[in-house]
Amino acid sequence: MNLSFSDSGGHCSGRNNWLFLIPKTKEKKFLKSMVKFNYRYELLEALPTNQSCIDYLKKLRWPNKVISPYDPISDILELSKENQYRCKNTNKDFNVLTGTIFENSNIPIRKWFYVLGGCASRINGTSSYQLIDEIGVTHKSGWFMLQRLRSACDIPIDEMEGDVEIDEAFIGGKNKYRHWDKKVPHSQGRSWKDKMVVLEMLERKSGNVIMKHVPDTKMKTLVPIIKDNVKEGSNLNTDEWYRKSKLGKRYNHQWVNHKKKEYSKEKGKISVNSAENRWSRLKPIIGLIYRHVSKKHFQKYIDGFVFRNNVSKLSFQERFNLLLLSTIGKRITYQQLIEPTHVKDTLSTHCRRQITRIDWENYKFEEKYQNFIIKERVDVKIEIEVWQKAWKEWRMAS
Repeated sequence: MNLSFSDSGGHCSGRNNWLFLIPKTKEKKFLKSMVKFNYRYELLEALPTNQSCIDYLKKLRWPNKVISPYDPISDILELSKENQYRCKNTNKDFNVLTGTIFENSNIPIRKWFYVLGGCASRINGTSSYQLIDEIGVTHKSGWFMLQRLRSACDIPIDEMEGDVEIDEAFIGGKNKYRHWDKKVPHSQGRSWKDKMVVLEMLERKSGNVIMKHVPDTKMKTLVPIIKDNVKEGSNLNTDEWYRKSKLGKRYNHQWVNHKKKEYSKEKGKISVNSAENRWSRLKPIIGLIYRHVSKKHFQKYIDGFVFRNNVSKLSFQERFNLLLLSTIGKRITYQQLIEPTHVKDTLSTHCRRQITRIDWENYKFEEKYQNFIIKERVDVKIEIEVWQKAWKEWRMAS
């Protein structure tokens, strides 16, 4: 697995085909000197203060010597201010939190560690409303913390090989349960108009999973992702959707026909039952724990689920250390999280209700007028008129 942190001084070693980062030099001695905790409640006892949390991260991130995040080969000057250093080449000050998701956070690092431990251990994940009662933050701060941690859960793994199962799922509410002005016409069956599509690849031997949020289930969308993550020559098990995908040229492709109620062949060797088992765990989490997930952030929620699935065989401290180290280089601001990526997000609620007849899913229409709408944030009435005029022009042109 090729995942490295430039200033960690560590190396990657596989365990159960997953990543666990520890310093390469004096591994046994280093691990003996680390604070030990086997459960989440022991984490608070082992690291009772903010300074002890900072020292733990410092020892994990810089096991040999302090390395500047701005220039790894630069000499370091330790400042009189506690936990502060200066890079001599760039003349910039930094500390152990610089470049991590904890940088410039007003929330104490000990609370961050508590929430991080929950993300690493709770198989069903954590809701932002849970953090209101657990650590005494606002809902906005809790959501921001969890989104940062979910971004850190995106850790690449090696190419899958051997027996690999491929499946996809459509996640979202049923049309019949929606309010009358939110119903989407012609959305039955394998329609992605009102659903979020997830592609899953599962390696049977290790149990590792890769999940990707994809825009549709067309072969030109799915096949390149499969080729990037599954080693050539592997045994590929799918359902009948991939029967015309030409995956047989690169893999040993076998499939079962669910339409004919065929779920297993050759005594279970050919099936996608293990992959479908993950859907039975993911879908209730989305519906019961988080209630609502936007398309923009859906991949982060998937990454959190995949991370907890793939590290389930590791001890709590190993999972904690892995997630803690993966926070390096993944700092994200609140503005980056909330900035719109969809034209619909830039419009007011009233405006969206007035123009529900517009086909929001038509990317060509959105792409053509997106920049104009974002720049011209004016009165709602004018906004509606602009959209209606643009819609008529586009319909006539097409």
